[in-house]
Amino acid sequence: MGGINHKVTFRSEQAIAAIAARCWAISRQPRPLTFNVVRFVEDVLIAEGIDTVVPTRGRKKGRLAINFFDRQFPQDDPAYVEFAKDQRENYVTLHVDREIWRLAEIGDSDACEILAHEIGHILLHDHYANAFSSDSIGQQLFEGTSKEDFAEWQAITFAGHLLVPTFVAQKFRDSKILSAVTNTPERLARERLAAVLNEKKILNPSYEGEICGGCEGFTLVREGRYLRCDTCGTISES
Repeated sequence: MGGINHKVTFRSEQAIAAIAARCWAISRQPRPLTFNVVRFVEDVLIAEGIDTVVPTRGRKKGRLAINFFDRQFPQDDPAYVEFAKDQRENYVTLHVDREIWRLAEIGDSDACEILAHEIGHILLHDHYANAFSSDSIGQQLFEGTSKEDFAEWQAITFAGHLLVPTFVAQKFRDSKILSAVTNTPERLARERLAAVLNEKKILNPSYEGEICGGCEGFTLVREGRYLRCDTCGTISES
């Protein structure tokens, strides 16, 4: 995939996760822990319309149009989203390689991740951020902006939360098992599991049981070779 990226409206990870959760809520998923992206595209985005998931205040996105093509070269994008700002109908079109769609239909995890990424663009973006790429490597941030302002970060984050939502990742401790249960690439399962475990660690820190020299509270948390007080913020070397 190419390295194209665009600055878009800021969206926090929490907001993106909420939209992914809505996708689960409004779709009739046949399996409790696996998100069927093909079924979601057909039954919701095409049949009912994109705005049933994320209502827009301005121009309605309407029903998704889909166009199949055959890639000529392996380096060509397997899928991309097009916003036709001058058209009244078929405003949003998902262009997808015919073989990628076929693989996603039979449950290929890499193909499903590609479609999940493009669903992120469909739901989160519009014609002000066109010509997308799914490559998360080598992204360049504009000066004075954060990753939450960029289309690719948002789509990558959305795909992770759609395919491996937190409520599923919390049930497992092994990324290989999580990958098998959610039908996702092991890399993605490993990343999501690490994020969920890290979030839990932050919310439930493990205290050392020693008294802080600053506030005298028993709230020292180990961070590598240092101890940080969770109450007053004092940092000391252990």
